[in-house]
Amino acid sequence: MKTFTRTYTRKYTRKNPRRKVIMVTLIAFAMLSGCTKSTERGIKQTMNMEQSADAALESGMKAFQRQDYDNAIKNYEEALKQKPKSSLLYNLLGMAYRFKFNKGGGAENQKKEIAAFEKAIELDDRNWLAMINLAATQYYRGTRSEALPLFKKALEVNPNNPEKMAIMDIILELEADLAE
Repeated sequence: MKTFTRTYTRKYTRKNPRRKVIMVTLIAFAMLSGCTKSTERGIKQTMNMEQSADAALESGMKAFQRQDYDNAIKNYEEALKQKPKSSLLYNLLGMAYRFKFNKGGGAENQKKEIAAFEKAIELDDRNWLAMINLAATQYYRGTRSEALPLFKKALEVNPNNPEKMAIMDIILELEADLAE
C-alpha cells in the first residue's frame, strides 16, 4: 500500500492540488477499510479516468487553437464521456461547433452548437459565459427574442462583465427592435 500511495500521489497530483485532496481521501478510505487489491485497482481506475478527461480536454484546446475544429469536437466529446456534468466542457464544445459552422456552414453544426450551450446552462445556471455565447448565436441567427433574456441574465449573474457596455448596447437595441 505504501508503494502504491507514494507512486500515485506523486504521479497524479503534481500539477493539480484538487487531485491531491481526492487522492488522499481515497487512500485514507482504502487504508481504513483494509485495502484489498480490487480497491487499489478501483482507485487507480478513478485516477486514470480523471487523467484521461484532462488529457482529452487539453488535446481539444490545442486542436481548437490550430483551427482543427473536428478534432477539437472529438476530444471534447471524449472528455465529456468521463465528465458528463461539466458545464465548461459543453461550453467549449459549443464554441468548437460555432467555429466549425462559421468556417464551413452546415445547419447541423449550428444545431449542435446551440444544444451544447443549452446543456452548459442546464448544468450550471450561473454559467454566464455560456449564456452570452448562446445569446450571441441567437442574436446573429435572427432569433433576437430568444437572445434578449440570455443577455440580461448573463449580466445579472456577472454584473462586472468586462463587455458590460457592449452587452448593454445590444440589450437596448433588442428592446427597441422588439417594441416595434
